[in-house]
Amino acid sequence: MNRPTGPIATAIIGTGINVCDIDRSIGFYHEVLGLIQTQRWEFPGVTEVVLHIPDQPATAGLVLAHGLRDDLSSDVSSFGRLIFGVDNADAVCDRARRHGGEVEREPTDGPGEGIRIAIVKDPDGVRLELVERPDGR
Repeated sequence: MNRPTGPIATAIIGTGINVCDIDRSIGFYHEVLGLIQTQRWEFPGVTEVVLHIPDQPATAGLVLAHGLRDDLSSDVSSFGRLIFGVDNADAVCDRARRHGGEVEREPTDGPGEGIRIAIVKDPDGVRLELVERPDGR
């Protein structure tokens, strides 16, 4: 595939999701995945928060937005999924349950030796795919 001409994307900066309760979502992503808040913006009627993996602020962030949509409900199943590498899928599933999440699919063997995959939902119903790899990536 040839590189396109003209303006092109230079980086994936992050993934944004709309949430019902910004503080609950910050707590969920911190307690379950260890993400930390690195930026916060307040606009009239809108709050946006950027979360990163600690010590990796140059990687793509997760942007939580509250107030952008009046019609936001807990049914966001048409959204695909956020994919995270994890050290221990079972432990992350347990933490998700304790912090208001729901385990949709318990960790099961995935493609490739030693790979395990689980699906959890955050308190707003956003699906998270948890990929446990033997090399820890």
